[in-house]
Amino acid sequence: MKPLILVVEDDEQVRLLVAQLLTHAGYRVWAAADRDEALRLVEREPPRLILLDWNIPWGMDAPAFARALRERRLDKHCPILLACSDPTAEKMRTVGAIGAMGKPFHLNEMLERVAEAIAPR
Repeated sequence: MKPLILVVEDDEQVRLLVAQLLTHAGYRVWAAADRDEALRLVEREPPRLILLDWNIPWGMDAPAFARALRERRLDKHCPILLACSDPTAEKMRTVGAIGAMGKPFHLNEMLERVAEAIAPR
């Protein structure tokens, strides 16, 4: 079965473009515009990777989303790749991310980072 990637991004154009690109690259993709939708999807089937935007509006930013994953004990099953304008080690630690990439990002870079993040270790 193809790996499932969850894209959590509030910008509809970015969310749809990333989802389309990942689907074209052979992944199964779920896309969520907000934390509630994302948490419902994760509880339904934990994805192989969560591509998480740092600035999620509507009441829950990336650190709060990561805490919600931990409270539901889903964080061990759902590694996070953080996307933000200024990725730092501190931000990565805050959400427990396995990696980060700057925004805006090049689509090829995003595909490479996703492939690296889900590669067997």
